[in-house]
Order: sequence, then structure tokens, then C-alpha cells
Amino acid sequence: MSNTSHTRYPLIARIVTAGLLALVGLAPGCGKPPLTPSPPIPLAPPLVTALSESLGSTGGGAEVKIEGTGFQGQEGGPVVIFGGVRATRVSVTGTTAIFATVPPHAAGLVDLVVSNPDGQSVLLANAYTYASPDSFDPNGEWEGGAQTGHVLFRFTIQNSRLTAVSCDSSGTVSFSPAPSVRNGGFAFSREDGVAIAGRLVSARDAIGTINLAPCTNADWFARKQP
Repeated sequence: MSNTSHTRYPLIARIVTAGLLALVGLAPGCGKPPLTPSPPIPLAPPLVTALSESLGSTGGGAEVKIEGTGFQGQEGGPVVIFGGVRATRVSVTGTTAIFATVPPHAAGLVDLVVSNPDGQSVLLANAYTYASPDSFDPNGEWEGGAQTGHVLFRFTIQNSRLTAVSCDSSGTVSFSPAPSVRNGGFAFSREDGVAIAGRLVSARDAIGTINLAPCTNADWFARKQP
């Protein structure tokens, strides 16, 4: 074999090796820093702009609509706290409204705190006032719904006494003697099973139970009419 052949093969080997190294260098991810994922865009913090009710009974029970922006409905939704006590039956409508049932609390001004699932929160100082229910005027015409709000419910209080009630097609039932309203609450029952109980949860809202056919053992809510 000639000397030319001996010198040609090492040259070919070097060319092939260089080509392989070039291909390896072009492989995806080789020789490049790993991609860093972009941080998630933070959500806007909650903001409270209005409350439907700012005065309620120390016994709690009023439903308050909280309006604002940035409310988060995922992962159980926001936590609503009145004066350090957590509200119940909290539900979110979109990102701009929360409905919450006010918890019991001692009389006085309290702060409202709304906390989203991501940890962001907003505090509204002196947002709600708790008052003794006997400070509310119960006298007047009250109207609302029973049986989950599906039927019309009415009652009348005169001279701090419950004088009449009706539920759906029951017709008006008058009470004699009329039960008195004490500390914002009232109750009446008679031998035929007719019964009503209720309490004022704010100056204009009341809740309770009724047993008056066709509203049998039903919950009710009512609002004082202007």
C-alpha cells in the first residue's frame, strides 16, 4: 500500500469526527441555558365599594351584599369577617358581589375584612354597626317569602304586637291575644298546630319559621315595607 493511502484515512477520520461534533452541538437544548418559566401574573387584590346593610342585630342573621371588585370564587371563595368573627353562607356572584350572613357579635362598630383564596385581603374600617334588636322599631307591614322564598309571606305588627299573618293561600290569620314583640323577637302557637316564630335581624329585615297551611314548617324572611 502506498504512503498516500496511509495519510488519507486519518484525514477522513478527522473530518467525520468534526461532523459528528457539529451535529451534537445542533441537538435541541445542547449548549443552551434551560428555559425559565415566566412567573404567573398576580391577580388584583379585592376592593370593597359598598354594603347593602351597615346596621344589624347583635344576634346576627342578616344577609348583606358586599359590592366591589376582585372577588375570587375558586377554592371555596373568599372569607368574610365581621369584627373578627367569620360570616356564614358566603356566596360569590362573578367578581363584583358577595352575599354573606352576618354572624352574632357584641354591640358596636366593627371592621369588615374580605380575604381571597390567594391570600390577598381588604379591610374596611368601621363598616358595620351591631345594635341590640330591641332598639329596632318592629311596627308596620312586613312582606317577604316562605318555603325558600317561593311563596308570598306577610305579617303585621302594631303597638309592638304581632296582629296578623298570611302565607301563600292561607288567607289572613289574626291573633287574639296578639303576641308581644320582645327584644326583637316573637312567637305564637295554638292547639290546631298554627305557629309562627321570628326575630328582627336588622332595622328592616326579619327571619323565622311558620306552620300555617300550605306553608308547613317553612322558613321565612321578610322586609319592613316603607
